[in-house]
Amino acid sequence: MAKTQRRVRSKLASGVTLDPAMLTGTEIRVTENLGSSMFTYQMMHPAVLPSMYNMSNVSIMDQGLALAEEVLESAAYDLHKGDCRDEDMHDEEEQAVVAANVGFNCEDGTFTWSVAGWRVRAAADGSLKTLEFANTPTNDGMGDSEVEVLSFRVLSVIDASNEQENYLLRQRFQNGDIFRGCEDQVQRPLIDGSRRLAQKNTSGHFVLAGTNWCGVGQCGTDKEGCRHNYCLDHFDGDWACRKHDACAKSSKLRGITVNACSCDRDLVENRGTGHIAALIESAFGDNGVWPCISHERTCRKWGWVRKGWVSYWGVTGHSTCEDWNYIGKFADPRLQEFGYSPQIKGFSVDSRTNWSRCVDNTEDPELVDLLPGIPWK
Repeated sequence: MAKTQRRVRSKLASGVTLDPAMLTGTEIRVTENLGSSMFTYQMMHPAVLPSMYNMSNVSIMDQGLALAEEVLESAAYDLHKGDCRDEDMHDEEEQAVVAANVGFNCEDGTFTWSVAGWRVRAAADGSLKTLEFANTPTNDGMGDSEVEVLSFRVLSVIDASNEQENYLLRQRFQNGDIFRGCEDQVQRPLIDGSRRLAQKNTSGHFVLAGTNWCGVGQCGTDKEGCRHNYCLDHFDGDWACRKHDACAKSSKLRGITVNACSCDRDLVENRGTGHIAALIESAFGDNGVWPCISHERTCRKWGWVRKGWVSYWGVTGHSTCEDWNYIGKFADPRLQEFGYSPQIKGFSVDSRTNWSRCVDNTEDPELVDLLPGIPWK
């Protein structure tokens, strides 16, 4: 690759081994850097529910590390990236660089350099073996009371490395499969036959038969571009869907909204009866297929820290991040009550009747019309 085309690329992933103490499902948090751009996102650990990643005959003898590597090194799982954010690092605060030290280990024949918090271990021929970064003890409300050591493995060195070494991994690097950042999010329906649905409904919005509110794309909050006053249809849980669409906390996964667990819980508790209620339970229930946002916490921001001509990887600050639940979602003691956004014209979020001057939802087609082969009623 020409020097003018080269960019520094790095990928930091935490939570790559399954944590059995996380009863609501372990997530992998990822920070990618491509030049001055930084992308952060989270993914459900594939060992929690391998079927969600279309994985079968899997073994988690290594605490799911091999599964995590497969997900992180492939472009096939981009749609599983949630809470994906794109940031620019040009204005990151610079931190001081400490003096460099070097040591040699006679037992394994490796050199170790210590520069600005990094410990870089390399073989005598100069090939990188591992990278370690040790944070100083902090008391920043994140539960950190001891020095935290993050160990890294060098997966591939494209320039000047042996062509035969890690051939498949090198191909993934060169094909752009590993460093992809935040993909453009497109509305994708939650059901089988989504390709046929997308052909007939380019907006990606739809409602379940017998409802005006239960589906993808509805919104009842008093926000710009989100002011709908649809009547309630004959489904007895339609009002709960209307309330759910006004959840004050949401994010995106596969281009579809992920709401707070507190809002999903309220929806399930008031889901009505019949076939549609069963669909709501299977999607948003305590062990439903769709995740939810449990709570917010403070996370470290990682990036390249520059000081003069030296750049190193370190903590550049802190930001608010979301913790998602995947299984046993509502029993989480950390679950935060996010509440609901104001309704149009001040209507009550708990109303079980039509709001005044409501209209029928004719903008979002019913699935019974789009997929007539399914017995919705």
